[in-house]
Amino acid sequence: MKKIVCELCGSNDFTKENGYWVCNHCQTKYTPEEAKKITVEGIVDVSIDKTTDLHNFQKLAIQYYNSSDFEQAKKYYSKILEINPEDWQATFYYGICSSKLSNLASFKLMDSVNSAKNAINIILKADMQEKMKTEHIIEIVSAVNSVTISYQEIAFNHYNQYWEMESSTTELIRRLQICSEAYTYCFDLSRYFKLSISQFQISLAENVISICIEICQFRKYKMYVKGTELEREYQLSLANRQKYITIYQQKVAFIKSIQPEYVPPRIEDRDMTKAQGCYIATSVYKTYDCSELWTLRRFRDETLNKSVVGRLFIKFYYLVSPKIIRVFGENKIFNGFCKLILDKFVKRLQLIGVSSTEYEDS
Repeated sequence: MKKIVCELCGSNDFTKENGYWVCNHCQTKYTPEEAKKITVEGIVDVSIDKTTDLHNFQKLAIQYYNSSDFEQAKKYYSKILEINPEDWQATFYYGICSSKLSNLASFKLMDSVNSAKNAINIILKADMQEKMKTEHIIEIVSAVNSVTISYQEIAFNHYNQYWEMESSTTELIRRLQICSEAYTYCFDLSRYFKLSISQFQISLAENVISICIEICQFRKYKMYVKGTELEREYQLSLANRQKYITIYQQKVAFIKSIQPEYVPPRIEDRDMTKAQGCYIATSVYKTYDCSELWTLRRFRDETLNKSVVGRLFIKFYYLVSPKIIRVFGENKIFNGFCKLILDKFVKRLQLIGVSSTEYEDS
């Protein structure tokens, strides 16, 4: 093996830069012809200067990102990370591009959140002024928030077109829950790093409030039973709804601590009052208004409620069922077992004459 030895300092540590061999010890430059003259037997220690490549990749990545060509932008952010894995911008915007390239079938909003977490870890370890770190974090929060808003719009556009299908409703809720995680992450970041822009934090809190309201909203869909079109209403289980109602209340309290005159938009809480008599059934059927629930509520009001034993059973049910739902409400085995029992019981009630038509509570 051959190596280059610097005539001035004796070093064999060289970098090839712009067609010259540069000694990393004394910075002496040699043309290729000159380098041949000072080449001796041994191992050549050569490092390639990629500063120019890095600069070009950064320029191209930003250019493509700003022109919304996220496929190309992602490619160049990837090239930057190959050279410098600690580049926070490439780390972050690679994830943003991944989110922007995804679709409804592959809802990759959380790629932006995960890339934000990685980028912030790099920023916190970097040797830079605190003011600059804060500016970078604000940039990250703003970008994730913006991507989440666009995701929410896409989800609603699809739902508005296909709302009559039950699957569209369930898919909308799933996507809104992902948006809720992203919005909450942005808000929590702004609070954790004490970003001193109160209006910015209020805006982030309002996004969380808005998404919680949408998630908890009762939504209509259509289904066909033996050729008959029925309009049903979908909602989350009570335990899951309570999670988002709590988040809603926390963010409302935060805004009121800054703006006491703030009047929040209303969140639907129908299941916290009207539906309290059917906790388990509502959790199992994922709605308060369906033929099974109408049958059960009729049986409650027209049969159980007319006897002492029946009224005692109703009171006992009201007492224990909320606690059961809080513990087992999201358990698929529990819901499957309860549904099996309730389906048989409802069928028996219908056979003895209890109607399954639409019913309003007494």
